[in-house]
Amino acid sequence: MTPTLNPRGLINLPPLALTDLRSAELLRGEAPIDAVRVRINGIDRFGDASLRQIQRVAGAIEEMGLQVDIVAGSSPQTVEVTTSQPLGTGTSSPRRWIEQPWTTLGAAERVVIGFSSANAGLLTLSALTAVTLAGGMIVLQRGVRRVEMGVLRALGWSRARIAGWVLGEALWSASIVLAVGLAAWWAAGRTSGIGLATSVALALVFPLVAVVSAWAGLRAAATPSAIRGGDMDATLARIVRQVRTPSTYGLRSAVARPLRVLVIALAVGVAAGAATAAVTVVGGTAAAVGPTRLAGALVALLSPSQIGMLIIAIAASTVLGMTLLRMDMRSREEEMRVLSACGWRRTDRRMMLATHRLAIGVPAAGVAAMLGWVLVNSVLGVGDPVAAAMASAIVLAGLQLDARWSA
Repeated sequence: MTPTLNPRGLINLPPLALTDLRSAELLRGEAPIDAVRVRINGIDRFGDASLRQIQRVAGAIEEMGLQVDIVAGSSPQTVEVTTSQPLGTGTSSPRRWIEQPWTTLGAAERVVIGFSSANAGLLTLSALTAVTLAGGMIVLQRGVRRVEMGVLRALGWSRARIAGWVLGEALWSASIVLAVGLAAWWAAGRTSGIGLATSVALALVFPLVAVVSAWAGLRAAATPSAIRGGDMDATLARIVRQVRTPSTYGLRSAVARPLRVLVIALAVGVAAGAATAAVTVVGGTAAAVGPTRLAGALVALLSPSQIGMLIIAIAASTVLGMTLLRMDMRSREEEMRVLSACGWRRTDRRMMLATHRLAIGVPAAGVAAMLGWVLVNSVLGVGDPVAAAMASAIVLAGLQLDARWSA
C-alpha cells in the first residue's frame, strides 16, 4: 500500500483497504480474490531439493487450472524510473528520475550461479598454486636430496631405508596440513565436501613429492658423479649445439634445465595471472550476482574471503618464483665467476641472463594470459584481452628486470 501514499501522485492506483472475504464480495463481486500467496512448509534454505519441492507444489496448483508464479528466491531491488511531463503539442518530455522498490524474481538462483562461477575460478587458482608448490618442492629438493642420498648410499644405507627416511619426513608435514585443513573444515560447519576433499588432496601432495624425490634421488645416486654432478642435464642441451654468442649460451643453459625452467615459468605465470585477474574476479562478482539486496549483502559478506584466497595464492606463487630464481642464480655463481675470468663483461652476462629469462618468460606469459582469461571469463562470462595482455606484460617485464639485477 506504499505507492498510494506517495504525495507526488506518480503512480495512479485505486484506493486500497483491509477487509474480510465477506465484505470483499460486497466491494468487488462474487470473485474478489485476484491472487493467493502460498508458502510451502519445511523449506529453510535455497537449494536443489527445495526447488524440486516448490516445483511439485506449483505443478499441483496448475493442475487446478490456476496460474502460478514462483517467487521463491526473490529479492528486493531498487529500480530507477523516469517520469515525464506532458507538453502542449501532445508529446511528453522526461522530467526526472525516481527510485522505487521492486522485487526481482529468481534473484537467489542468479546469486548462486554468480558466486559458483567466481568460486570455481578461485578453486582452479588454488589447485594450480598447489601443483606449482609441489613442483617447486621437487625442484628445490632435487639437488640437495641427490647429494644426501649419494652420501648415504656410500655409507651403506639401503634404498628402502633411504626411501623410508624421506617418506617419514613427508608424512609429518602431511599430518600437519591435514590437521589444519580438517580443523578449518570442521569450523566452517562441515557442509562443504569440496573443503574436505581439498584438505586431503593438499596433504597427499607431500607424500607424492617425497616419492618422486626419492625415486629421482636414488636413481641419480647410482652414478659415481652424483655428488659433484649437480642438477645439470646435459642431454637436452644438445638441442642448442653451437654457442657463438651470450644469447645462445643463455638459451642453452635454459634448455639444459627444463624442469627448473618449467616450474619457474608456472610459478611466475600463476602469480601474474592471479594478480591481474584479482580486481576483475572480486569486482566482477557484484555484476554477476546482480543488483538485488540479497546479492549486495552476500558480496559484502563473501568478498573478504575471496580476496584472502587471492592474496594467499598470489603470495605463495610469487615467493616460490622468487625463491626458484634466486636458487638458480645461487647454483650458477661458480659459472658466473668462470665466465668473468674468461673475459665476459657485465653486458655479456646481462645479455645471457636476458635470453635465459626470456626462455622462462615465454611459457610464463602464456600461463599468465590463459589464467587471467579463464578467471575473468568465469566471472563475467566473457574473456578480457586487456587482463590477459597485462598479465603477459608483467611477466616479461619482471623477468627482464630480474635479469638486469642478477647480472
